[in-house]
Amino acid sequence: PKQLHCYQSVYCPYVNVDKLYGKMPTSRNDAIAWFKNGGKIKGTDIKKTFVTDIIKGEVGDIVFMGESGDMQGHAVLLESINIISDTKIEINTYGVYSPNGLIGSEKMIFEKNSNNEWINTSHGGNYVFRGYGQFSKNN
Repeated sequence: PKQLHCYQSVYCPYVNVDKLYGKMPTSRNDAIAWFKNGGKIKGTDIKKTFVTDIIKGEVGDIVFMGESGDMQGHAVLLESINIISDTKIEINTYGVYSPNGLIGSEKMIFEKNSNNEWINTSHGGNYVFRGYGQFSKNN
C-alpha cells in the first residue's frame, strides 16, 4: 500500500497523458522500461528518456529508487537538487508519505558509495537512485 500511494501521487499529474503521450505504465519496473525505450511521443515533439545521471534531474521528473537487494522501490516527483559535494546531493521531492498517506514534500540526502551508486542515506541507506523519467521537447 505504501508503494501504491507513491505511484498514485506521481502518476496523478500525468493522468491525461493517454491523449498526449500514449499510455504510461503505472508499475515501477514497467515505467522505467517505458522511459528507457525513449523516442518521440506519438504525434508530438515531446520525447521521453531515462536519465541515470543524478545531477541532470529537472523539476517534475519522476525519481525512481530501488531498495538494496531487490526490485521494489519508490517513485516520487523531483522538486529541486542541491549539490553539496562530488559525493553528496540533497534532493527535494513531492510524494505520498506514511503514516498519514498525504502528499507532501521531503528532503532526501544521496551519497555516492564505493560502487558509484547513489544511496539515499536519509532513509537508512535502503534506497539506491535508479534514474529519472523525463519528458522534454525535441529541438
